Parts: sequence; structure tokens; C-alpha cells
Amino acid sequence: MAAVDGTVTGVFDISEESPKRTSAGASIVHCKVAMTFAGTYASAGNAQTLLLADAVEAFLHDGRALTLIDASWLAFGNLNGSKIGAKTTAISTTTMTAELTQADASTEWADGAMSTTWVEPIVFSCTFTAA
Repeated sequence: MAAVDGTVTGVFDISEESPKRTSAGASIVHCKVAMTFAGTYASAGNAQTLLLADAVEAFLHDGRALTLIDASWLAFGNLNGSKIGAKTTAISTTTMTAELTQADASTEWADGAMSTTWVEPIVFSCTFTAA
């Protein structure tokens, strides 16, 4: 089954490690990214946020190209009154995937249609290279 898709709703606490750079000369940028997910959740498909770097670039407005190098779950979201977290986060240069969890931060979210009533988004800590 396909993954539920994430939508970036905010980017905040942006910091840049200066003068630290990668061996290729790219800057390291850290930020917190708030997102919601919609669709029918299936544990076999998990949750994904496509083109995460592009979404963050749109918030930064500085013209640099970002490449995702790390992401981890940071804070619970609130989906229609239920705490929702994430675990087992994985990345590619453009996509982040994770298992969504229940309030214990361990038990995977039940399969089924997700409510569209997000009281608070889930927050992830993300690191990018910027060139």
C-alpha cells in the first residue's frame, strides 16, 4: 500500500553552522520542520514527505539548493485529539519516511483513514547541506 503524504506547514529555528562546511564547501543548515499527513495510513507503507528540501527552500527564500542529510522526530503532533509521533525515520536526498506512532511513541499508528483535523503538526529536526 502507498505511504501517506506529508505536507510541510512551517519551518522554524533555522541555524547554520558557520564557518563549518562539508569537504565540498557546502554549509550545514539545521531547522525544525512542522508537518501534517493525510490519506489512509498503512503500516506497510508508512508516511513520507516528498521533496522535503524543496519545501524548506521555499521557506528560506535565499536561493540555495538544499540536500537532506538527516531527520529525526522531535515533538508530538495532535491529530483530532490524539497524540501522534514518529519513529524509524529514514531519508533520501529528497524524501523523508517514518512510521507514525501512538501516544506511547512506540506502538505504530493503526491502519486506516487519517483524520484531516490536525490541532498541532508533528515536528521533525532536519539537517541539510546548502550550496
